[in-house]
Amino acid sequence: MWYDNVMVSSLKTQRNFMSEDYIEIGVAIIKKGPQVLVGKRPLGKASPGRWEFPGGKIEPGEWPEVCIVREIEEELGIKVANLKLLNVQDHQYPNGEKFRLHFYFCEVVAGEPQSLWHDEIKWIEAEKLETIDLLAADIGLVPLIQEKLV
Repeated sequence: MWYDNVMVSSLKTQRNFMSEDYIEIGVAIIKKGPQVLVGKRPLGKASPGRWEFPGGKIEPGEWPEVCIVREIEEELGIKVANLKLLNVQDHQYPNGEKFRLHFYFCEVVAGEPQSLWHDEIKWIEAEKLETIDLLAADIGLVPLIQEKLV
């Protein structure tokens, strides 16, 4: 499938992955060598000041890969490609909200990341991800990211 001249593969997920019980989220693990890009959530949003991997809600009928390409362009002003499914995991917050997160490795193919939505963005060594205050939904993926990048 092509989206804005970027090839996204229909990997292990299918369009029928959507669940009414979960908010479906496409999450980008944007890598540059042994580093990944994280953003600090802005004031006025849920979990302000905590770090996260960028991404956003998957629209009805949208593929996770297309969501990621769209969200990353909106949040960071860059184009990403070479999306590879890393993991799909469910997370429920104490307030009862349930999320199904589709994590994909990807790489910047055009532009330089800008903080268009987050209060701050930064590249961090994968082995140092435990040193920042990551969102609870993202923490569980850290060992897998480190296994692949360190």
